[in-house]
Amino acid sequence: MFFSRTKQMHLVLLGLFNILQWGITIYECYHFRINELGFFTPDAAALLMLIILSVLSTTSSYHSIGYLKHHTPKSRSQAIYYSAFSVLVMAQTGVFLSSHIAITWAFVELTTFAATVLIYHERTQYAIEAAWKYLFVCSIAITLAFIGILFLSISAQEAGFTNLSYDSLIEHAKTFNPFWLKLAFVFLLVGFSAKMGLFPLHTVCIDAHTVAPPPISAFISTTLMNVGFMAIFRVYSMIATTPIVSWANNILLISGTISVFIATV
Repeated sequence: MFFSRTKQMHLVLLGLFNILQWGITIYECYHFRINELGFFTPDAAALLMLIILSVLSTTSSYHSIGYLKHHTPKSRSQAIYYSAFSVLVMAQTGVFLSSHIAITWAFVELTTFAATVLIYHERTQYAIEAAWKYLFVCSIAITLAFIGILFLSISAQEAGFTNLSYDSLIEHAKTFNPFWLKLAFVFLLVGFSAKMGLFPLHTVCIDAHTVAPPPISAFISTTLMNVGFMAIFRVYSMIATTPIVSWANNILLISGTISVFIATV
């Protein structure tokens, strides 16, 4: 897509990509809870999000064709648009299917780069401002999430193991040092909150959703929010097996309440 300058070829490749996306979705439905490549396991939550992603990626592709036809005559700009859109869908698929926290982190970061390119598509003054803001705030957020993973790794090493897959973390989390576990949860929650639009990094969504092309604005307002939710949900699933679950519930309640309050104001 990126190197082609033929609009007809863009449409063919976009169609093939959507067929491939649906193929992966159907394949994973028939391989429920079966580990793939050592780092990907489709559980119930992953399959639900993956089906939603496939539906919305197909509809967003269709609306993107009409939008680009009337707003983006240059084939080069269309090539960049379709390429970034495909990478964004692929990265979200990786987040949903990931069974390892480090793999989740890497794919969440990839969604940032792809979304930034799409936000900047109009090439206006507002677009470049929104794109840089999105890239800057999300990069800070993903750095905080990485620090949380480091704290989680320290807890795991103290407990005598180094496997940071979700199944392993859920199995051993109750033996972790509560201090490091609390630090890890706070940093991971704040880091991944940028994708979900939660306080305190909710500001990243405002300009991005306003400036992005309409099909992309609708797309990232739904599926990209699910990326943040899934990342936080995976971490919480681990915390739910530990003695600090009540404390974590209070943190989530505070974050959610403040987010709703700020949105209302």
